[in-house]
Amino acid sequence: MNRLIYTLKGHTVINANNVWDELMRIKEHGGCVRIDSPKLRSSESKDETKIVFRFPPLDGNIWQFSKQILSSGSFTAIQLEATNMTELYRISEQLGENNKRLEMLRIRQKALLDDIVRINHDKELLATKMKIHDDFGRCLIASRRSLDSEQIEDKEFKRLITEWSGKLTAEKKKPSETLTERFRELAVIQFQ
Repeated sequence: MNRLIYTLKGHTVINANNVWDELMRIKEHGGCVRIDSPKLRSSESKDETKIVFRFPPLDGNIWQFSKQILSSGSFTAIQLEATNMTELYRISEQLGENNKRLEMLRIRQKALLDDIVRINHDKELLATKMKIHDDFGRCLIASRRSLDSEQIEDKEFKRLITEWSGKLTAEKKKPSETLTERFRELAVIQFQ
């Protein structure tokens, strides 16, 4: 710890309170940089404070300094502790990068799932349109054949009305009189 303090301040620990106050004021000194990283801090209590520094002169290691006030009866002591956090810092940086990558993948996956839902909806819509087109096409062909013949049998006529009525309404009801009358008018016009 004396070597670290010497690198930061140019002197060793003489008075713990003074050294701690000096550490609290340092942002950068002799190539050492203070890191304000919430990733490395544990929950702070009123008796303990932590400061983290990167030490380029010592191969870029990350050191965390902590101050704790210890008391027993009338005796009070200040404990300063230095902990090498280099590996923890590296792992927390990797974790942060992995979390960003995972978030991007999550967004991409959500977009893909939205596309799949949209594509399936479009397929269902297209299938429905094709079925409606085919049904109306069959009705039109059957109607055209019936109208082209010289005489329409009553049974054939009712079948066409029922088929058209089923295609034009969502419910399977009896063909309405107005639809039947309109179809008869069309049949009469065709034969004239």
